[in-house]
Amino acid sequence: MKTKTTVTIDPAGRFVLPKWIRSKFDFSAGQKIKLTEIENGIILTPELPKKRSFIKNGRILTIDTGAEKAAEIDFNVEKSREQNINKLINENWH
Repeated sequence: MKTKTTVTIDPAGRFVLPKWIRSKFDFSAGQKIKLTEIENGIILTPELPKKRSFIKNGRILTIDTGAEKAAEIDFNVEKSREQNINKLINENWH
């Protein structure tokens, strides 16, 4: 059965999914939701958590969280941002 409900968007562009929807579709705090535009609205789809991989290091089994790759990506973004700012400064001020 399809149910309709109305929510209000606050000044920051946020809205709260009603509890019954969060429960029904198993949405949790901090979870990412994919927004897909369709002809007359949007579709909200929960992003599934990525499959965890385990690394065996001797007798220790650890979970690969990908944190090292995330830090590398953050560094690359910061470096790229700095390069773009310097380029703009050089083009506009020299």
